[in-house]
Amino acid sequence: MGKRRILLLGAAGNIGGALWRNLKDKYEIVPFDIKPIPGHPEAIQGDIRKMEDVLPACQGIDTVLHMDGFAGGNDFEELLDVNIRGSYVVYEAARTAGCRRVVYASSNHASGGWMNRARMHVLPDMPARPDGFYGSGKSISEAIGFCYADRTPLSVHCLRIGHHNPDDSPKVGGNGPWVWISQRDMAQLTECCIESDLKFAIFNAASNNPRTYLDTDTARELVGYDPQDSTGLSEHLYDPELVRIWKELAFEYPSPEQNLSVVLKSQVKTNPLVIPPRVEELPRREKKAAYSGHGKRRIMITGAAGTVGTAIRSNLDRNRYEIVCLDIRPIPEEPNAVVADITDKEQMMEAIRDVDTVVHLAGIPGGEDFERLVNLNFRGTYHVLEAAAQNGVRQVVYASSCCASLGWGERADVYTTADLPMRPNSLYGASKGYGEQLGWIYADHHDLPVICLRIGHCTKAADDRPQGLSDLFCWISNRDMAQITSRCIENDDIHFAVFYATSHAPKACLDIEPAKQVLGYRPQDSVEPFMASYDEDTLRRYRQLQCRRLDRSQYLAILRYQDFGVQYW
Repeated sequence: MGKRRILLLGAAGNIGGALWRNLKDKYEIVPFDIKPIPGHPEAIQGDIRKMEDVLPACQGIDTVLHMDGFAGGNDFEELLDVNIRGSYVVYEAARTAGCRRVVYASSNHASGGWMNRARMHVLPDMPARPDGFYGSGKSISEAIGFCYADRTPLSVHCLRIGHHNPDDSPKVGGNGPWVWISQRDMAQLTECCIESDLKFAIFNAASNNPRTYLDTDTARELVGYDPQDSTGLSEHLYDPELVRIWKELAFEYPSPEQNLSVVLKSQVKTNPLVIPPRVEELPRREKKAAYSGHGKRRIMITGAAGTVGTAIRSNLDRNRYEIVCLDIRPIPEEPNAVVADITDKEQMMEAIRDVDTVVHLAGIPGGEDFERLVNLNFRGTYHVLEAAAQNGVRQVVYASSCCASLGWGERADVYTTADLPMRPNSLYGASKGYGEQLGWIYADHHDLPVICLRIGHCTKAADDRPQGLSDLFCWISNRDMAQITSRCIENDDIHFAVFYATSHAPKACLDIEPAKQVLGYRPQDSVEPFMASYDEDTLRRYRQLQCRRLDRSQYLAILRYQDFGVQYW
């Protein structure tokens, strides 16, 4: 049997160059980079953002090592264009060309928020908590990779890489002593992923460093990773103050009963280990104080003309709230309506002023058109959050979707809690998950509380009832949608949270208990009265389904081949 043929994207970079040197004797390496690589006529010069460059390069390839893109930074548009759009192009090209696997260079920054603020020992199967735009681009590219692994024959492995130095030295600043990875350990783990028998996986990539907060036991157990190097013998290379912190700082493992999807203001660490940069260094208005209980709260609803927007504005208490309706379309029946486009940053900066809370619903409510999703759901949500932060808005309630995690229910028959790792069932679901991660960044960097609602299926008022088998698990009525939104608006204790939003379902697969406990949500409607209208075949399938509960003793950031292609509902 001949050598596997490996396409190495970013071959001229720090990590790509080291992998090329360390793996060229074991595999047939095809180097690819946007820059020319002198002395290597076999190298392909191309741009990962261009399908016409990547697709021909993927022909005849077994595994794509995707090490390309910006290796840091905080420019939203650059990272969206190169790291997110580029990763989508790579996955799609690999799928189209019939490649077996993509190994994706994610980053420890995809989960840096756990270490930075919460002092958490970071497991790869915890929800992603990025520490900036760079980290959010990496984590959402993992989620897009899951969509491909879940829905197509393509296998995807994601490596959340620590500090990897061109000179292979363990001397790095900041959190380097905890997360350094040597070149030979990086090459070994990459080889483990190339040869793995898993369909999808996320692993932390660090050497055998003492006191690390990046869990590498998952990679050891599942793919045989055995790191050979360590920063433990290199204390003399570091600043004495950093060594002191390194030795004294303890990271906690999440307890089984701990809810990782809700962060209260009282739980936020005020002394981050690494001071996060502001998302944009622009002037902020003075932060609005919590609502005093006098007068109406001024609430802006983006996407107010849509199905969910109509449900909320039609059922909110107008005696308590002054509602400002924003949409790209006019809303003649609303006296306080603004016509504006969320893809226009200047319009958002002007429109989102002098409001207490923004309920952000605008965007594409489904579909697989990646470019439209990028423009409205990715970029549009960024514009809304940035305008809210700059204009002193007290709080944002973000309309995510249960599609951000329906890969658990549809494919794995799992009772889905919000502290499981993200498993979108579509590119639309991934776009909603990205909005959650942006919300975390703005809460973490700008002290802008954000509550994300993973909304089930909400129908128009004229047909406010469950429709189809899946709605028996995830339908939400118009009045329950308005109630949970109101509960979010009234909450002054939450720093960041993700909740599921459904009405009552006897055989629920989406966990609404945290919304009941933390928000005081009490669904008024249920799917039960409507079940008599369902045909017997649908009810038979419904009765057969039993969503199983997972615990953190199981590996949650993987998908095995035997699980691929299962469709429960």
